[in-house]
Amino acid sequence: MNEKLRAIWRLSVAVLLYPLALAALIWIWWTGKPAVWGVAVMVVVLMVDRTWLFLLRQLFSRRR
Repeated sequence: MNEKLRAIWRLSVAVLLYPLALAALIWIWWTGKPAVWGVAVMVVVLMVDRTWLFLLRQLFSRRR
C-alpha cells in the first residue's frame, strides 16, 4: 500500500507542479522579470520532484 501511495503522490506532483512551473516561467518571461526568478522556479522544481535524482542514480550506477 505504501508504494501505491508513493506512486500516486509522484503522479499528482507531476500533474500539478509542471504546468504551474511552466506557467510561472512564461509569466516571468512575458513580464520581463529578472532571470533569477526563472532560476528560482527551476530550483524549486528540482527540489520538489526527485525523479531527476533517480534517473541520475540509474545512469551512473556501477552495476553490470
